[in-house]
Amino acid sequence: MIAAADLARALGGDLVQVRGIEQVLAPGIGHSASDRSLSIRLTPGGLIKLHSFSGGDLKAERARVRKLSGKGRTTTRRAAPRTRPLATPKPDRAALWAWSEAEDPRNTRVHRYLERRGVYLPPCAANTAIRYDIHHRFKWERVPAMLALVRNITTDQP
Repeated sequence: MIAAADLARALGGDLVQVRGIEQVLAPGIGHSASDRSLSIRLTPGGLIKLHSFSGGDLKAERARVRKLSGKGRTTTRRAAPRTRPLATPKPDRAALWAWSEAEDPRNTRVHRYLERRGVYLPPCAANTAIRYDIHHRFKWERVPAMLALVRNITTDQP
């Protein structure tokens, strides 16, 4: 366990006595070196008591003080979490139907939108990866929409 004076030096703070109890006043995380927004008391039982006058993140401050005081948590090896193989997702019928109803995006609002954003729409992607649906159902209304078809990289299936 680190002494209060050493902790004050490590944090760039001051060691003070408040009602006979040693206390470290130091800058909190993200504060200037002259700031004293963090109060730290080391109790005789080895507890670390913190108070942030600025309302800072006490969890991060506590971790920083514990690390400097040598009271960091001991690490134990944990078993790697068991993973199960991912199931192959099934294509959503409604999404595939919306894709089939959509049209070629060239010379539409989608094409103009992409041009304004500086995105080039290659001819091979138009109508195979990007489409335009002028009456796309969204919640309770119909809106124009740009649709993109995501494919499996190995099977090329939607």
